[in-house]
Amino acid sequence: MKNLEQLYLDSNNIGDIGAISIAKNTAWTGLKILSLKVNTIGELGQSLSEKNETWVNFEELGLKTIIKLATLTLKQNTIWQNLKELRLRGNQIGDKSALALGKNESWVHLKKLWLFRTQIKSDGIKAIQRYKVERG
Repeated sequence: MKNLEQLYLDSNNIGDIGAISIAKNTAWTGLKILSLKVNTIGELGQSLSEKNETWVNFEELGLKTIIKLATLTLKQNTIWQNLKELRLRGNQIGDKSALALGKNESWVHLKKLWLFRTQIKSDGIKAIQRYKVERG
């Protein structure tokens, strides 16, 4: 499992306990893609996964229908410097959380940022405009 690069766990009813178990895994040093869409992960499970310092090769994260998106910890995440794609569609992000996302200066390789159905309005859009992303 050390060579695992992609892990798709969509629609598995994973909650905070499952997310914490995933986040504590330090064997997946080559993990590039993690998709946890349509699960019930709350702020606790999500914030712990963002602190995993093993996932330095991380390139893509998919989170959809999270109970509460912990964008304040996303803002502080400096570990995922290779992040190329962040899929946050369907999460209730809003302008306040978009402002926090816009403050992350570590994601210099980010090319795709999926934010449809996230309740972001003009202030939030202004905050994330600094990302030079592709339309997708």
